[in-house]
Amino acid sequence: MNPEPENEEQLYPIAVLIDELKHDDTTLRLNAIRRLGTIACALGPQRTRDELIPFLDESIDDEDEVLLALAEELGNFSEYVGGPEQAHVLLGPLENLAAVEETVVRDKAVESLTKICVLLNEKQLEEFYIPLLKRLSVGDWFTSRTSATGLYAAGYRKLSPGMQDDLRKLFHQLAHDETPMVRRAAAKALAKLSKEVTKEQMVSDVIPLFHKLAQDEQDSVRLLTVECLVAVAELLQPDECKVYLLGTLRAMVSDKSWRIRYMIAQKFVELANAVGEDIIKEDLVTAFVHVLKDNEGEVRTAASGQVPGVYFFFLSFLCLAYVRDGCTTVARDSKLVIGKHTLMLYCSTRDLTVYVCFCKLIDQQVILASIMPCVKDLVTDTSQHVRAALAMQISGLAPILGKEA
Repeated sequence: MNPEPENEEQLYPIAVLIDELKHDDTTLRLNAIRRLGTIACALGPQRTRDELIPFLDESIDDEDEVLLALAEELGNFSEYVGGPEQAHVLLGPLENLAAVEETVVRDKAVESLTKICVLLNEKQLEEFYIPLLKRLSVGDWFTSRTSATGLYAAGYRKLSPGMQDDLRKLFHQLAHDETPMVRRAAAKALAKLSKEVTKEQMVSDVIPLFHKLAQDEQDSVRLLTVECLVAVAELLQPDECKVYLLGTLRAMVSDKSWRIRYMIAQKFVELANAVGEDIIKEDLVTAFVHVLKDNEGEVRTAASGQVPGVYFFFLSFLCLAYVRDGCTTVARDSKLVIGKHTLMLYCSTRDLTVYVCFCKLIDQQVILASIMPCVKDLVTDTSQHVRAALAMQISGLAPILGKEA
């Protein structure tokens, strides 16, 4: 038997896929991208590195959906180019993808670059990854600088102290970039970077950058620093939180932008868990009441969803009194839309779930005198959704009320 025809027959599907990579039809190109692994297996690691990767690097000028698929595939492509020892060859096309205009493509490219970075050793990082990061960080277009912010945390701990210093200086420049989009990306990425640095680097570099971004003129930038506040607080001791974070926390709770107050309300349990008992007693009780009574319904909604978790921290009688007072405002809110942490229910004037959650904070006599009349009214409420909610939630009152009720 002549082996050549059989060999040609086996390679024919691969040739078709390679042709589809160059086809004018977007659907065919997308299909070929999704099967890059098949092509690479047929070519072998050497030809994949020498021929396929350069070809893909030259194919960046394509439809966004094709580029998105390519960015995703390259993040899992190291096994086809020879393993971690050769994974750096994938950085070239991903660098180009990280600078394109479409946001979802850039984000996917950053995600894939992070995956590849984890596989690289210190020598590969310094020879290939760090130069890529520096090029993106000083790129003429904001798109490349925006992508660069998400690449600093990956591989940071593998680098020498001198290289780490250089990276922190570059990140400092991005956090002070004149383009709001870059500063937003830096604010978002700072939370991840804070988990990679040493305590000394945290105090000397990360916290000052956090304060700067938390006071940015753009509320879209300040919004993204709330996540960083939680991340940094989790890494500090309670007394350090008082020194470095308390002032900014107070400013966020009363920020002129409702979106920042909303984010604080949404992260309240995480924040309480991170900052320590003293700040909870001295500041967070008042802060929580503040967001419960906020002028914006969205903020009050976010705060109401945190009540069951916040109760765990607010144990003293004084805390309960403060929270109970704030809860009254929320429970009577005529425009409150409850989030997924409670009942996913809209009520015109009253909300049963808020009552049930807050009953855990109030003594039995108050419940019997104030809450039960409201519950009885809900039994005959004109809305079937309210009556259905009552049926689902009323069992939660039994342990609180006792047999006498």
